Amino acid sequence: MTILASLASAAGIIMGLSSLPQIYKIFSRKKASDVSKTTHYIIVIGATIWTLYGFEINSLPLILSNLVGLVTNLIILVGCYRFKD
Repeated sequence: MTILASLASAAGIIMGLSSLPQIYKIFSRKKASDVSKTTHYIIVIGATIWTLYGFEINSLPLILSNLVGLVTNLIILVGCYRFKD
């Protein structure tokens, strides 16, 4: 793996983890009325497609970085439905 591939993988994982503050806020407040579900649906669709493409071209960095984003955004959507008003 090249240095650029390593950096891209780390950046992708960090970007996926950027949803953690939103997850914390939803589950600690038990409220998600101010969260846009549409945004997270779009991110989930995009991350799913990129993950599948990563499998197709056998790219572990692409798979891992998008799986992190996929999982964190699915957790947000679960929180949105669990704590809807």
